Amino acid sequence: MYNLPDGTVKLESWLDPFLNNSWIKIAEYQDKGGWGKDGNKCQGNDDQIIAWGSPIVTFRWDDALVDFKNLSVREIQPP
Repeated sequence: MYNLPDGTVKLESWLDPFLNNSWIKIAEYQDKGGWGKDGNKCQGNDDQIIAWGSPIVTFRWDDALVDFKNLSVREIQPP
């Protein structure tokens, strides 16, 4: 994830399927708000755009089974 100049946040997921440092983007989303009213669970405001870092990462897939092997989370440089 990284902040954009317009105040929104770009979320990206990348995969290296062959473990050879050949990354492909598998998903992206631009957080413009409108996700809900549960911001108070993490001391944010209702429907607040998440524009800050944290030492905790959460992944969520609704109605899907996902297995990970060698999972890591890394900072990316915005374009």
